[in-house]
Amino acid sequence: MLEKITDKNTRLFAERRISENVHHDFVVHRTVPVSPSEIPSGTPLVLGREFHDLLYRISDRKPLNARERKLLPWLVTCRDALRENGAGYLEPEVELEAGSNLPRGRCDLMAHGGLAELGIIEVKVVGHLPAEPEDAHLLQLAGYAVLAEEVYDEHRIWAAVAYVSLRERQIRLFVHKGTGRLRGISRHLIAA
Repeated sequence: MLEKITDKNTRLFAERRISENVHHDFVVHRTVPVSPSEIPSGTPLVLGREFHDLLYRISDRKPLNARERKLLPWLVTCRDALRENGAGYLEPEVELEAGSNLPRGRCDLMAHGGLAELGIIEVKVVGHLPAEPEDAHLLQLAGYAVLAEEVYDEHRIWAAVAYVSLRERQIRLFVHKGTGRLRGISRHLIAA
């Protein structure tokens, strides 16, 4: 999927999204209950990799190492915010392969239940929380929703971009109650 998130496709997606007035439905903002001394050090890229590794581990019952335990409050806060909005079982790193002219992809989290039958959550670890989601992230999210629609034969899909800022000790979710319009804008851009 990431090979389809080009500057050109992102620009075309943004133009259509703006012209069709497609925006998120609501924002969820949470503060992570840790002290400044508990913030893990590292660049957003390194912290992002470590956070995604921990995200994948939510499905196992193995003990966490010290570094993973430092990241855990952000994961718990993100998971709790999703569950407060109805998300049920959260499945990490779901492979989506439609078998048609669409690329393969792996969404960070798939929620079963919530605002619709399925939810697609794309997690981004950033230095500072954005006021609005980036169009490249929305295109990626919409692409995963297209794939999920094909794979699961499900049209009722909600979606969220979850921004995680370790430095600011906060998370922000930009939530779309439905993805029909996002899928409509992105389908031709991600088709092979």
